[in-house]
Amino acid sequence: MRFVLGSHRWGFLGQGDFFSSDQETLRARIEIPPGENWEEISALLPAGGVSLHHCLTFHGSEANISDQVRCSLAVHLRDERAEPILDNENYYVSHLDDMKYSPMIYEV
Repeated sequence: MRFVLGSHRWGFLGQGDFFSSDQETLRARIEIPPGENWEEISALLPAGGVSLHHCLTFHGSEANISDQVRCSLAVHLRDERAEPILDNENYYVSHLDDMKYSPMIYEV
């Protein structure tokens, strides 16, 4: 995995694409706040490894160039303040009111 250092402190920029695999195009489209730098670091996760990071952290992985299958699982946490955005067809947003797909695990 690759992470952009300090990107979780930039606030919600409304940029990026969770489902895209074209990392170069994504990087070129993201406008970072004035005075900030885009500095990527790599984190090699072993088989079965886990990454926990802030939801605003820009992160991703490059193409799998090995001959081994690579699988991943993403778990997004939220609290009771999260609300669906009307007319948004995003998979995650469209299932916020269904506790089977988007369970609330704690309340603030």
